Amino acid sequence: MTARRTSGSWSATGADATQPYVWADVRGDDVTGSLVILSVGNSGPAIATNARITIDPPLPSVPELRNRAEAAQRRLADGITLPPGRIITWPLGQGSSLLNGDGPQRHTFTISAEGPDGPLPQLTYTLDLADWRRALARPSGTPASLRPSRN
Repeated sequence: MTARRTSGSWSATGADATQPYVWADVRGDDVTGSLVILSVGNSGPAIATNARITIDPPLPSVPELRNRAEAAQRRLADGITLPPGRIITWPLGQGSSLLNGDGPQRHTFTISAEGPDGPLPQLTYTLDLADWRRALARPSGTPASLRPSRN
């Protein structure tokens, strides 16, 4: 992607500004705060086709969600289509079950996709789930939003 500095901020220029931006991340669930999810999306303005995301080694999951998590990672490796703004999530399990131990839990993500102008540059990066250990886990919102309705 080409970027240029304008008035103290960065903005996309040229053909890259019309291309998809496919990403994948491991996050805490906004509703529970303690559930760890695999999240994939397209933040660009164009549809992404043949979006392939491989994760090596595969992400861990709790036994109850293992089949679902493995199927999701296989599907992502085979390729999916992501319209602009689309975000898809899959549960992996409670953080307390997935992030135990003391050593690193590194996973390499490789993303490739095609946009309206052809193949996008491949992106590869490493996420270490150990970075999440002992991090604060709480749902978004306030205690007031958790009160039952009086209607």
